Amino acid sequence: MAFVTIVTVSDRCSVGKAQDTAGDALARLVTDYFSLKEHDDRLQRVCVPDEKSLIQGAIVHANQRQTGKNDRVLVITTGGTGCTSRDVTPEAVSPLLAKSLAGVNTLLTVKSIDKTPLAALSRFTCGVTELGAVILTFPGSEKACRECFGFISPILSHLLDCATDLQTPVAVVHADLQSSDKQDRSCSNRDGSHAVTASTHSCKHTHNTPQHDSSCPKGSISSSSTSKTTTTVRTKEKGYSVADRPRKSPWPMQSVDAAEAVLLAFARMQMIRRRQTSTCSVPLHEAVGLVLAEDVAAPEPHPQFPASVKISDPSHPLYFRQLNLLLLTIKSLIGLLKDGYAVKAEDCPGKLIVDQSIVAGHSSSTLLQCRHAARITTGAPVPRGADAVVQVEDTILEAKTEDGQEEASIRVLTNVTQGQDIRPVGFDFSKGEVLLQAGDILGPAELGLLATVGITHVSIISKPIVGIVSTGDELVGFQEADLKYGQVRDSNREALRATLVRSGVKVNDYGIISDSKDDLYNTFTRMVAECDIIVSSGGVSMGERDLIKGTIVELGGTVHFGRVQMKPGKPTTFATLQRPGTDDYIGFFGLPGNPVSCLVTFHIFVSVVLRALSGVLEPGHKKIAVRVDSDIRLDARLEFQRAMLLPAKDGFPRAVTTGSQCSSRLLSMRTAHVLLILPPFTNDRPIIHSGEIVSAIPYEM
Repeated sequence: MAFVTIVTVSDRCSVGKAQDTAGDALARLVTDYFSLKEHDDRLQRVCVPDEKSLIQGAIVHANQRQTGKNDRVLVITTGGTGCTSRDVTPEAVSPLLAKSLAGVNTLLTVKSIDKTPLAALSRFTCGVTELGAVILTFPGSEKACRECFGFISPILSHLLDCATDLQTPVAVVHADLQSSDKQDRSCSNRDGSHAVTASTHSCKHTHNTPQHDSSCPKGSISSSSTSKTTTTVRTKEKGYSVADRPRKSPWPMQSVDAAEAVLLAFARMQMIRRRQTSTCSVPLHEAVGLVLAEDVAAPEPHPQFPASVKISDPSHPLYFRQLNLLLLTIKSLIGLLKDGYAVKAEDCPGKLIVDQSIVAGHSSSTLLQCRHAARITTGAPVPRGADAVVQVEDTILEAKTEDGQEEASIRVLTNVTQGQDIRPVGFDFSKGEVLLQAGDILGPAELGLLATVGITHVSIISKPIVGIVSTGDELVGFQEADLKYGQVRDSNREALRATLVRSGVKVNDYGIISDSKDDLYNTFTRMVAECDIIVSSGGVSMGERDLIKGTIVELGGTVHFGRVQMKPGKPTTFATLQRPGTDDYIGFFGLPGNPVSCLVTFHIFVSVVLRALSGVLEPGHKKIAVRVDSDIRLDARLEFQRAMLLPAKDGFPRAVTTGSQCSSRLLSMRTAHVLLILPPFTNDRPIIHSGEIVSAIPYEM
């Protein structure tokens, strides 16, 4: 049985801006070649943009379509084989190939150049994967696809047999070729059925005729009815078993940077969608930690009146504006502000009569006269007639009132300039000025600013709903008092739940799932309908019961990466699944089952996507430089070691690792302040020496 996937690689087609005529043409050719019925599920089509990771994800998904040992898998890509900056199909396909088909590439190149010299610009990258899938890479035009399929069709069936290691039909073909060196030896039956006679190798392309028995099962070999001797061999189809499982992972190893790029691309698309569909209005006092969905402009200027103020450096007004958010909300800065006197600048220095007092929250209707001053507190409105404020430390007392309780007159000791220590109308911000932008996180200062202008409700982006689940027959709830031999308590869900709750997202807990395909399928189906992000732990490695990736594929999901070149966390998996009945996609993270691996990969990967889905504009990690306190031997993979920070002596905090870095030892996370980013081992650099500076990602305990 043959399973065919057509992968159209096109930025425009993937977003509906162009019709996939090449994919349509290939679908018709494949349907005819393999005698498929209309809407046959053995033919699938995928359309992806010109992104390396997405192309690879589609091919890896197709690579998993074998259901029986003798099933043949064919993947045909169309598009992205040229030499522009967006043409990356060869770069995406090459790492997936176990064997390159140089002869096929030459055949397609030579035949295509016969049609047009421009074909010399196409980079054919055909080959066979580790699991035996044949990948053919065609150009993006409909004409080129038709021509290339015609070039390959005479050898396609035999190629699929060889790649799938179907020894019987391959042996028959080879024997026939050896026995007849004068006859035409082309072999191009469509579905794997080879017409063989004692003297010729028949390659008819007609079906339901005497020359091809249409009742012959797929994978059989049937002779022409006119041949002298008939040889019929039926290949036995056998279901997948443990013994048949791959000994090498079919998932290409991704670098951490490549994995992060995939996640950020997904997150950006989701962030745009969520700004359109997942916003709501909340009261100001409920908005702390949330992300604004839209810009907020000032409905009024601030201040609305000329106000007395003293800044630490009045020659730098921008310094004040930078501090203004904090000055509005943090009273501990009141020490920067001084009481004084509202005056006319032309009257200073000199003796002034103090005839009124103005405090914050009150105003005066009295016009300030020449040679008079009004005592004024910080933040109070400046009276009419005054054009400056002089601070109390720049004056001396001349006389008291008769009762001795008030100032009758003062002497200003310094020259005063107009506008000195007065905050004019709109100095902090003017009416209509944008105070906060969409994507800003609402913290204390931001909420204080909004309160300043009387904003009571804000439009925010709703936090995503995250579903968590643990997988494994060995797991029991942490409440279990008596463990049976071989059982372990599930710590991952509790650690993940605590991390998620602290970040403010809504958590749906789906418990523990046994290592059962049916249980995984049914639970994941529920989660796709109810969650924005799914986080599972366990079941993503190469074990007999590691069923996560296969279940995702069965659900119609696309696995974008299934292995990452990192320690801990190599089998970390990310996939996307379409929510039923919508054009919305949810993100699926399959994290390793070891507790440390689970938490580290959550912090490195999942947290970034959650911040993006919450609306944060720059969701990536903020890195710091630290100085390691001891020698650290490097691993072959990029490693994230847990470390504590000690006070800095030279500007760089000292990092001390938290003991054994075994991926099962959760104690190494308990005291960690950072994750050290250690480069892979090389012969030139096998060790990070004590005192060297490395980058680190802060880890919130």
